[in-house]
Amino acid sequence: MELVRRPDHGGPDREGRTVRPPCACGPLVTTTTRWRVYTYPVNRMIEPADLVDARTVAGILGLAQRSSVSVYQRRYARMPRPVVDLGPGRPNLWSRRAIEEWAESEGPKTVTSFIAGVLAGIPRGARGSPQNLYRSFLRIALAAALGPKPGEPSTVAEAHLFALEATRKVDATFDWPAPPELPR
Repeated sequence: MELVRRPDHGGPDREGRTVRPPCACGPLVTTTTRWRVYTYPVNRMIEPADLVDARTVAGILGLAQRSSVSVYQRRYARMPRPVVDLGPGRPNLWSRRAIEEWAESEGPKTVTSFIAGVLAGIPRGARGSPQNLYRSFLRIALAAALGPKPGEPSTVAEAHLFALEATRKVDATFDWPAPPELPR
């Protein structure tokens, strides 16, 4: 394995101007192995608890399948690459913070990722609890409101009211604040 410092990232260019790296993490180092070339930021410690697998990355991005992460890696050149790649047939690990920052700043804005973001703000309750029922009703209503064939309800606020009304049939005292509207 060979480590090569890439002077074109995070340092002065030929005219003396400072070139910003693609991510604001610091200069990049390229690691060359027999099969692949990897470029990753240096001067940044990653906590083991911050490492996530493809299934978690798919959840953060609102994807249904973990195999969709590799499709996103090919489709979006600036999507963060795995910080741990153990080779073919072995799991890759990404930095949760890097994935969340990328998804927030320049990742695809899909209905599924919006719904996943809304549901992430609602903690799961006990099995069969009104809170879990509300999450389920809200997911269904948001998918109907924002999906490819919008129907009833037609807005996020209406989806919230629908989910609240359905949940109150089980627990009349249940209340939850309305989620944010879909960013345009």
